[in-house]
Amino acid sequence: SPLAGVWNESAMQASNEIILCEALIDAMTFWCAGFRNVIAAFGVNGFNREHLAALPYHGVKRVLIAFDRDEAGDRGAANVAADLLEAGIEAWRVQFPPGMDANDYALKSGNAEHALGLALQQAVWLGQGTAPGAVFSHERPVSPSVTEKPHNADVAKPAALAAPPELTVAPVPCERTACGELLMKSGPRVWRVRGMKKSPVPDVMKVNVQVRDETSGLFHVDTLDMYHARHRQNYISTAAQELECELSVIKREAGRVLLMLEQQQDAQQQADAEASGT
Repeated sequence: SPLAGVWNESAMQASNEIILCEALIDAMTFWCAGFRNVIAAFGVNGFNREHLAALPYHGVKRVLIAFDRDEAGDRGAANVAADLLEAGIEAWRVQFPPGMDANDYALKSGNAEHALGLALQQAVWLGQGTAPGAVFSHERPVSPSVTEKPHNADVAKPAALAAPPELTVAPVPCERTACGELLMKSGPRVWRVRGMKKSPVPDVMKVNVQVRDETSGLFHVDTLDMYHARHRQNYISTAAQELECELSVIKREAGRVLLMLEQQQDAQQQADAEASGT
């Protein structure tokens, strides 16, 4: 199943404090802002057994739940918190402004690193009684000599300064057509990407993306820079309306499309490097 495994599980080996996002795009928003200790659920009800098993296995002590700040996100966060607390893991709720998610908040703040860091610092304790005297790891300075995973939460490495963990992300299944299009299937929807090629400008991935519901025939197509947060958000919102589909579903699938494109890009770069070395 594509909704299996734990994205960025290796982050749990580097930090005993983990940020849990509702969707991959939100997790990548934290990642791009420098917060490497982040994982993603598969939607508001997508915190699964594999997530719950991996956290204590790697010695995670605290989880900051950064779900969307809406009714569904609040319910989902409460459910996750109950599971975490039962497993002996601290549960904290990151509270974005009402109606916003991590991606929206970072985009509108103008300074994603500062805004997300502040939101993490102001996270609310979801357990019973008085909150533990937590010192969130990203708040504290780090010595260059710190190389091992801390055993005490008070001396944890700051996520924003930690070295990026080695990712063990399963490849996103896709097909490449004879004319170079990339196809990704998710339920009744087929995502088609055209025009993927190496950009002369760093951090730009301008492609033509179509998402089509094979059951209803509804579709949306547009050209956008997949690395541009506002472009992605506009595409997701419009596609959800055009396909008459839940926004969270399109958002999750768009995140997988972005991951697929990055994987394909990395594979091409590796192939080019090997070819030039022969």
